[in-house]
Amino acid sequence: MARRIAWLTALLLLMASGLILSKGAGAAPRHPAKAKAAEPPPEAEDSQEAGDDSVHELTKADINRIRFSELLTLRAQDPQDPAAIERVRVMVPREAAEQFVSEMAGKRFYEGNEGRNRFMKLTPENKLREIVRETGVAYADRVEIRSDPAVFLMFRRKVLPRVIQGCGTANCHGGVSGDKLNYKLWDDPKRSEQALYRNFLLLDETQLDYGKGDSLRRYFMIDRARPEESLLLAWLVKGDLTPVPLAHPGKAKVQPVFYNITNEGYQDILGWIGMLRIPRPDYGVRLQPPPGSQPVEPNEDRDGPGK
Repeated sequence: MARRIAWLTALLLLMASGLILSKGAGAAPRHPAKAKAAEPPPEAEDSQEAGDDSVHELTKADINRIRFSELLTLRAQDPQDPAAIERVRVMVPREAAEQFVSEMAGKRFYEGNEGRNRFMKLTPENKLREIVRETGVAYADRVEIRSDPAVFLMFRRKVLPRVIQGCGTANCHGGVSGDKLNYKLWDDPKRSEQALYRNFLLLDETQLDYGKGDSLRRYFMIDRARPEESLLLAWLVKGDLTPVPLAHPGKAKVQPVFYNITNEGYQDILGWIGMLRIPRPDYGVRLQPPPGSQPVEPNEDRDGPGK
């Protein structure tokens, strides 16, 4: 009997110790702990620094100045025309409005309290029109343009998608770092402000010289004075349909996006270039200049027979 009691006691002790072990560190908890958010791998940060950030990062103030500088009112022949009101979301701080009225003191429509009250009751869009009409771009850093002016709405909707289609592919000026010349367009499906205005500046700043001596001439990617001679159009259309003698730099054959100049896309880009201000305004910001291109050659054999 004593032996049986001793044996049962030992068995109970063994079972108890096993239960304790099963609750220890080696056992899986009933409710798994919440997983920590994965930290971004170091290489992701490195690639960010090594890629797009090699050029100037545009600030909100930069984008605001670009928008302000291309307002419709600045291009209108008659700033008083109701059609010259730019349909943008705009914020005119009270301090800026008061300063403007103070500067206009004594001028017609701004005399005394009556003139001040008249201006202060205007809608933000009308305040913007009067500010631009009277002071040009002087208030570009004091008035906030919160949406794209008409010229950049056109660029966003009609122009950039076609430029990306023709030039922003992975084996051309797209991909991680663009082509071997590091000339990169940013294909952002969301068309973020940063991508939109960086792409615009990249195109707007690009120019190439062609010819020698007295025949040397400078061509612009966006030629505001002669839109039909813009390199942007010359390299998107069949070579025998453009007056521009420059072939696209490099050895790769460029496939045209447009096979005739009556194409809607071609006409959209042509019309958009005509919307930009002449002369080109100083936006107060530049991207790093793209590297020098390879020597340009005549455009004779760029494309095959017309379609």
